[in-house]
Amino acid sequence: MSRKKGEVMKLKKLVTSSLATLAIAVSVPCFAQIPSSIMMIGGLYIGQSFSEVVSVYGKPVAEREPAGRGMMYTFAKNGTTLNVRIVSDKVSEVTVNETNGPSTISGIKIGSTLEEVKKTYGNPDEEGRFGDDYVMDYKCKKNDEYTWILSFTVKNGKVIRLSLDEVMN
Repeated sequence: MSRKKGEVMKLKKLVTSSLATLAIAVSVPCFAQIPSSIMMIGGLYIGQSFSEVVSVYGKPVAEREPAGRGMMYTFAKNGTTLNVRIVSDKVSEVTVNETNGPSTISGIKIGSTLEEVKKTYGNPDEEGRFGDDYVMDYKCKKNDEYTWILSFTVKNGKVIRLSLDEVMN
């Protein structure tokens, strides 16, 4: 009788452990798992204050009210140009589409090859063609409310646009 009881207990532990593992696996996002620490362009990251951006890049050279929320500012310093969306005094988006723009913290910049992007970041979470452009998105789920997306637009095998964006889940 005690042998059966021991086997039943082992089976219960196995089932409980398997269910716990399954519950964890289902709740973990299926992203490439790019850590937030490398989700930067030109030293800027989501949530950084507007005053910190200004301390690095100086006063914006242009500003406009984009579709959606916040304000879009263009910064130009030492031949480097980038656009930054600010929402509630925090960085919500960084975009580079000029050859003199900054790189990601991992060194990917306008003109980098598709192969360099994949070697650096692995396979994207999402990818697709838009006309002649090929877009690769790498995601980092920040919390239940927001996901950060590091996006590379490639044309003729070369990066033509970098963006870092915060989107609601």
